[in-house]
Amino acid sequence: MKKTSKNFFKILVSNIALIFSVNLFLPTIEVLADVKVEENIIVNSEYNDNNNDGKPEDWNYYANGGNYISSVVSNTIKEKPTSLLLDITKQDKNTVIVHQTVKLSENSLDKKYSFSQWLKTEDLNGGIANIRLQIVNKSNKKIDILELTPKLTGTSDWTKLETQLDIPKKLNGEEVYGIKIENYISSNTTGKVYFNAPTLKAIGDLNNTQVKATIASVDTLVKNGGYENVKSDGVPESWGVWKSTGGLEVSTDKNIFKDGKTSVKIENEIPGRSSRGILNQTIKNIPQEMQKQSVKISQWIKTEGFKGKGLSLRLQYKDTSGNKVEPMSIVTIDATENMDWTNFEYVIDLPQEILGNIIFEYLYDDSEGKVWIDNTTVEQYIKVKSIIANPSMIKLNSSESKNINLEFNPVNATNKNVKFETSDSAIVVVDGNGSVQAVNKGIAKITVIQEKENIKIEIPVLVGDTDIIKIKKIDDINIKQSEVASGIIEAKSINGDKLSYELLANPANGTVNLKETGNFDYYPNKNFYGTDSFTIAIKDEKENYGLLQINVNVNKLNGSPIFDNFIIKTNENTKVSKELIAKDPEGESLTFKILKDTKNGKFTIKNGEYEYTPNNNFNGYDFVQVIAKDSYGNETLAEGTIFVSPSLDNIKALVKSEHPRLLAEKSDFDRIKKLIKTDKNAKDWYSKLKIKVDKIINNPVVPYNKTDGVRLDTLASKNIVDLAFMYQITGDTKYADRAWLELENVSVNYPDWSNQHLLDTAMTSNGVAIGYDWLYDYLNDNQKNIIENAIVNKSLKIALEHYTKNNHHFVEDGFNWNFVCNTGFSTSALAIVGGNNTDLATQIIQEAFKSIQHGLPQYAPEGASIEGISYWDYGTRYLVYFLSAVSSSIKGDNPFIKAPGIKYTAEYPIFMTGKAGTYNYSDNDLVNPIGYLNLWFAKELNRPELTWYHKYYMEQKDSNVNVYDLLWYDPSLYTGDIPKELDKSYKNQSVITMREDWTSKSTSFLGFKGGLNGAPHGDLDIGSFVYDSLGIRWAMDLGKENYNLPGYWDKGSNGERWTYYRKKAEGHNTLVINPSKDLDQAVPAYAPIIDMKLNNKNGGYGILDLTEAYEKDAIKINRGFNFINRDELLMRDEFLLKQEGEVIWQMHTKAEPELIEGGKAVILKDGDKRLYVKLLEQNNLVFEVVDAKPYAKSINPTGQNENIGIKKLIVKAKSKEGNINVWMAPFMQNEQIPKNSPEVKPLSNWGEYY
Repeated sequence: MKKTSKNFFKILVSNIALIFSVNLFLPTIEVLADVKVEENIIVNSEYNDNNNDGKPEDWNYYANGGNYISSVVSNTIKEKPTSLLLDITKQDKNTVIVHQTVKLSENSLDKKYSFSQWLKTEDLNGGIANIRLQIVNKSNKKIDILELTPKLTGTSDWTKLETQLDIPKKLNGEEVYGIKIENYISSNTTGKVYFNAPTLKAIGDLNNTQVKATIASVDTLVKNGGYENVKSDGVPESWGVWKSTGGLEVSTDKNIFKDGKTSVKIENEIPGRSSRGILNQTIKNIPQEMQKQSVKISQWIKTEGFKGKGLSLRLQYKDTSGNKVEPMSIVTIDATENMDWTNFEYVIDLPQEILGNIIFEYLYDDSEGKVWIDNTTVEQYIKVKSIIANPSMIKLNSSESKNINLEFNPVNATNKNVKFETSDSAIVVVDGNGSVQAVNKGIAKITVIQEKENIKIEIPVLVGDTDIIKIKKIDDINIKQSEVASGIIEAKSINGDKLSYELLANPANGTVNLKETGNFDYYPNKNFYGTDSFTIAIKDEKENYGLLQINVNVNKLNGSPIFDNFIIKTNENTKVSKELIAKDPEGESLTFKILKDTKNGKFTIKNGEYEYTPNNNFNGYDFVQVIAKDSYGNETLAEGTIFVSPSLDNIKALVKSEHPRLLAEKSDFDRIKKLIKTDKNAKDWYSKLKIKVDKIINNPVVPYNKTDGVRLDTLASKNIVDLAFMYQITGDTKYADRAWLELENVSVNYPDWSNQHLLDTAMTSNGVAIGYDWLYDYLNDNQKNIIENAIVNKSLKIALEHYTKNNHHFVEDGFNWNFVCNTGFSTSALAIVGGNNTDLATQIIQEAFKSIQHGLPQYAPEGASIEGISYWDYGTRYLVYFLSAVSSSIKGDNPFIKAPGIKYTAEYPIFMTGKAGTYNYSDNDLVNPIGYLNLWFAKELNRPELTWYHKYYMEQKDSNVNVYDLLWYDPSLYTGDIPKELDKSYKNQSVITMREDWTSKSTSFLGFKGGLNGAPHGDLDIGSFVYDSLGIRWAMDLGKENYNLPGYWDKGSNGERWTYYRKKAEGHNTLVINPSKDLDQAVPAYAPIIDMKLNNKNGGYGILDLTEAYEKDAIKINRGFNFINRDELLMRDEFLLKQEGEVIWQMHTKAEPELIEGGKAVILKDGDKRLYVKLLEQNNLVFEVVDAKPYAKSINPTGQNENIGIKKLIVKAKSKEGNINVWMAPFMQNEQIPKNSPEVKPLSNWGEYY
């Protein structure tokens, strides 16, 4: 019997499905074959080249890159006397395919075929070579495709690729026309590939009675979860494959499996190179009873040599209209490098919207190695919401017993398994069925535990006499959601004994704070409504007991509709309609009414959908205010910003024809030429800039390089701008000549502009566009065409697809991605309008104008960035490039400058910067934001005071002169003096900064924040702070981590990002409560500023409510910062926990710590500078000094920063209620330790300080 390869695929009419891959529309040479068994039906299988052009007859070429040499050789052969040699000389984004379509006659169908071919490679780098077989219809379009293995790379000797396949007359409802043989080399490849002896033979008739494999597939919500049924390409039926960077190899494995006869195997495609991709399936027709519920997902996984970012399970959601429902659900599967079959089971809550489908995905994320998956099941899971015990309180006589009966809500909950525990087996015991048996006189409680949903209910038990203590019954207490139920217990012992009180049984849905006096406060859990109860035991001095059960009815608040401000985008003279996105917390239907109508078009609402028709020929902004109202009369107002983008013809007419026009015109460069001769600042900056740019002249061009494997080095684009600027100022062609070398290299030799990480594409495109524009008169037509083609093919065509399909998050992103991408694409388009691609360019401009509407509101209303200072710097640079380019390139006023928040955003870097660096919360660093942005804002907004920050920046050691310093410098506006205010607050992240003054190098600076956990680039850092004095940052923020760590961008409520030390609360100067492997602050959570006094001469303070961040453990936590005399810092934390726990106060520092005063104080040392850190009014608390690393009970992922040289001061308080007070005072080495500690006051009285 003839041996076949491991990849033996049968194509069966009954079960074939399509692979997710791109169909290539290739020009085709067709060969009609009327098949005889065992006859090779490929024409010219010897690759004869009678025309001596290097290309064999009867074969066609798909190779647009022009980066190859084709020849027919006889010195390197296997079975046939000649081979086809493809020598790929340079990397190109295009594949190289030599193909032939064999047309099959009627008599050639319903046959079995065998195929084989020999391949050999030499120094094949960057990609792979293999053979692909397509079954095609009469239009030569793919019906199905089979990729043969192995896929060759590097240097490999002759390797035979072979398979057998069944060719029916019809496949997937289409008539089969033929078989296309493709000799295939992937994109971005260099090296040689030899092809020899392609052979396609009929080997017998097709037995149409053959059907699917006898092993039944595992079908739950996902189909074929056992991976038994296989498509012709080796991918399991019902599953698709998406390939990103490095490709992805997905196949079924009949040798390694958990159950059945196959599993699915995922691995990197090219040895030694990480792959990223997805195995996915779309779940449709979700049963009604499953909507808004949960799913249980189970799978068995095995690995071999698996390393990298890892494997994740993702569920993406779409509603019945096909719109995305955010957020997706992400679970990082804890798959180790070499792991035997292991079961992973997860319960995931579905969104509260009605779903049209769920996209189920296994993400193989920038990894190498093999992963096998088997027995994937997705099933309905109904969570237990509550359990009611009957009886709810038990009183027993000696030796008496009672049974506990349980009612589950809902009654059809999936998991009703519980266990029973007694708090004191000397008093009472309980068996596994809930039978309670008295043992001795006393009190105890029985706890019922349902582990899956972590539900616990406590049942109080009293054994013995109950008549000694008389207790006044408390009627049911009625409160609203989030209110506190308070009361006092009235009881007495008939013996006249003193009474004590103990909380015996905790409420299931709240927390009780019981005082020694018998006063109590009940706090319902967040979002809870319904009936709750708790039981208090009252004891006299003779150990007599009484029980009092208190019932609390928490009445549901009917919440107002959730209706956010919205953005409407359309084009000139184009009507737009869409559903208004609003929902009621209780699921009630909503009605809408227009409060303030539009002025430049007609806006109507019908059945929850708006329609807007702009006035004829109008473009620009329009606005509307809409109220959403529920059936209870609750209303929410939302404002709609409407932007009507100019028509394509209008854009063509509005873009100026002359060059330069991007960010500057000829008059601007003429002005700068004069300034560098007459103005001292300009002359000095130009001199420094020239030195910097002259160094580029003799440097080699910047190569295509991704140092971290993801992000492209974009230095070339910066060099281009610098060189082009110097050419404009000097007229010296040496700068233009060198700029051209960089432009040519980026345009021709770069295989792409890293569109897998689109920020790189945008930044590169922006620099190339400015170079093209500023060098326009220098460049010849051929050079212009080279640059324009690169802009079009490596940037704008990619961008247009994202815009029109809205398939990249930047299009509607509200943060830095939006600014960077829209700027890079729009400046590129503005540069080439008037050239050969004007139609494409105007489309890009029109789309960018609409897309940037999502980014512009991010600084509203106060000018702050929720992403933090470094990302403000990054995003705002590109925003300013965009705004400047629009102003300089397009006739008329620039409408975007008036966006909310723009007016104030230039103040943000001023107030976020201290003498020892920036307040670098989130993924940010200490580097001062660039200064030239404030020159542009000062000029554009006519606010000379903003130039002060530029003066300040230029005085710093790390300042860097840039072309934009000269481009936007106006001596008449360069008059900014120090800001009038010393303190500033920002609401969106509840940030406050305070300082001693603006001028002294040793000035004190304080920054602290509450804000939002889960914000873009954010950390779990509610309550954190930085503190500078004497020029030293004593209390520091560790800043960002390695962006390529596994799960770093997983910011969900249980995201892997929050496992990294620098991203969680224990890595910040805030509180940690009961350290464990769980999240140490909630996500999402918001901490508001609840009180503040700022800009007082003698200091000021701010108080944050941190409660929501610690809602798992705390009833109430407030933190105050008092900036005493604008130099010293007093901090006070007030906490009330749900039960006694450990509260840890933390402060990270690079200074050398010395514990003194028996641990009551620490002296931090840096050179001759000192900081005295003192605990006030705490008799039992002391400081400890520990390394900046996770606590013993915390999770500690590998690969994260070790924080060498950083120490952490901690204070541990163990109680249910308390406060921590820390005072910090700077002094010099030759000075006495400060003695005059401030008076400590409750936070409620802090107004008395000022």
